[in-house]
Amino acid sequence: MQLPIIDINNEAQVVEYFARLEKDYPQLIEAMRVMNISYQQYLEALSGISRRISLTTSSARLTL
Repeated sequence: MQLPIIDINNEAQVVEYFARLEKDYPQLIEAMRVMNISYQQYLEALSGISRRISLTTSSARLTL
């Protein structure tokens, strides 16, 4: 299941996103609690990964 793109500056969207994660992927939320990872840290890490993936994809398309 693909999760929707959210605006991390929109509190309602962030709350809805994590409620959906907790419902669909409770192990992820539990792991975050055990490792003391905040929702903000999770979103920042996810955002960094997304930027790298996009950049890598763009580079690959240019080199092909």
